[in-house]
Amino acid sequence: MTALTSLCLQPVWAQAQTQTAPDILNYLRFVDLRDLLNNGTELSGTSNLIIKALEDDTQKLQILGSDKSNIHFFRSGPLGPKGGKIQSNGKSVYAYSQENDGSQTRTNTVLGAELEDIQIVDTEKSVSEAQIFDLKMILFIHDENRAPGDSPDDYYFRRVNLRVDWTIPKDRARERIQVGNDVQEISLSQTNFHVAGDLLERKVILEDTTNNIIKVFPIGVGSFDVRTAPGMDNHVSLMTYEFQDAVLKKTSIDKGSIPNVRSRIYPSYYRGRPFIAIYDKEKGYRQIGMHYQIDASGLRRGFVSHGCIRVEDKYLYQLDVIVNEGVQDEIPARFVYNLEGYDNIFHPMPKMDSKYNIVNYSELAPSSGGRWTKIKCPHSSYNVRYYGDRFHTIADSDCLTRVSEKSGHVYDVLAYMKGLSEELPQTYTSWDNHVPTSSMSTEGGEAEAGNVNSENTKDYQQFMNDTSLRGRVQDALFGNRPQEPRAKKNIRYIESRCRTAEQKRTNPNCKAAIKDLGKGGGLY
Repeated sequence: MTALTSLCLQPVWAQAQTQTAPDILNYLRFVDLRDLLNNGTELSGTSNLIIKALEDDTQKLQILGSDKSNIHFFRSGPLGPKGGKIQSNGKSVYAYSQENDGSQTRTNTVLGAELEDIQIVDTEKSVSEAQIFDLKMILFIHDENRAPGDSPDDYYFRRVNLRVDWTIPKDRARERIQVGNDVQEISLSQTNFHVAGDLLERKVILEDTTNNIIKVFPIGVGSFDVRTAPGMDNHVSLMTYEFQDAVLKKTSIDKGSIPNVRSRIYPSYYRGRPFIAIYDKEKGYRQIGMHYQIDASGLRRGFVSHGCIRVEDKYLYQLDVIVNEGVQDEIPARFVYNLEGYDNIFHPMPKMDSKYNIVNYSELAPSSGGRWTKIKCPHSSYNVRYYGDRFHTIADSDCLTRVSEKSGHVYDVLAYMKGLSEELPQTYTSWDNHVPTSSMSTEGGEAEAGNVNSENTKDYQQFMNDTSLRGRVQDALFGNRPQEPRAKKNIRYIESRCRTAEQKRTNPNCKAAIKDLGKGGGLY
């Protein structure tokens, strides 16, 4: 088998258009084998064949090296701990035991495995007909048998050349993969990574230009913030800030002030996984970081968060290792709406474009005058800016901006934010957005979007004119369109018996009155 063409002369991504592989294969480069398989790509079968070889105790030694019997491959990739939510000192934290911390999937294992180059040997055939491929693969490995200072050290990358030949019959399936002799090993300590994030495309690229290593992974990003209604400032953005010049810092740097942790247990929905904050060189930490995907069923590659960047376990732990185990104290990072220079790098995970989350604005005028008003929260009051005399954002019980899921395609907002259209997307407005929603988090940080309560039980203008009743409702934190006379009964009960945040959370009668009044759950 002849070695594949070297990619060391220029950055790998710059060569994407010059490769002889068909265009349909170009977008599969730099993607983990597990994602090539799970997302039903053109290389699903080939990826599965390689994965089976890495799982086989004999075959894996041909790829990993003859002395690597201690290294394992998991189809899931590295995983976080398994545990549950408990109450500790009044806080909801994630608790897990050492036996269930998931470390067995992160120790002595293949953390990542990407295809860097894909060539069809029988070039006269189409991709669907081709049976022989030459592949360049790079593996990210942890081997605790190696000590720091060894060459390579305990975290390292291994490049191998493979030929996959599907013409070999099934009874000789192990012979379908042939491993070339041209192997390269690169210690993590020899790398120089930077991070580039395209927020609208919902992808992050990890790139080491010194060794031409590239990884691409999917992300979930912040909800849309669209302020285009009359009296507003025509601002259209994501709740995830752009970071033109930022870094990711080790947990050991700036100790005491850095929010990075390698196992975040509070609030509980971070589930003991790493939290990697983004440090803006001009503005410092801005409460935005990269963390667990939140949804246990899987990453939603959409506009879903309150600003943080959601990442799957297998990529979050690789990023955590590169940041905290490498020699760089700071890894340069850039997160922007439209990332230039990486148009030929894709990830096959489907994007969630048929629905999205968007910041709600209310047509219900604030109870106080001026440009700012306050929404009371259990532990503080929250300043809410509004525009004209009608619109202001809604806060949940931990004073987070209120977002709701909206069905409909994202193309109109994306087209405007990408500069492809001059037509402003429309602000999502409803005075019903004051309604408490049971699925909103009460713990701070990220919060899952709830459904907007659209039940109209009283004429809007009549309610607006009833300033006494409206004021009492707002003062009680509910702001809902009330029902007479039951609403007044609920309000009287809440005002007399549910004065503290603790009573509102724990007293069953308080909770019932709140739910009945608001047709929802938690408080704003």
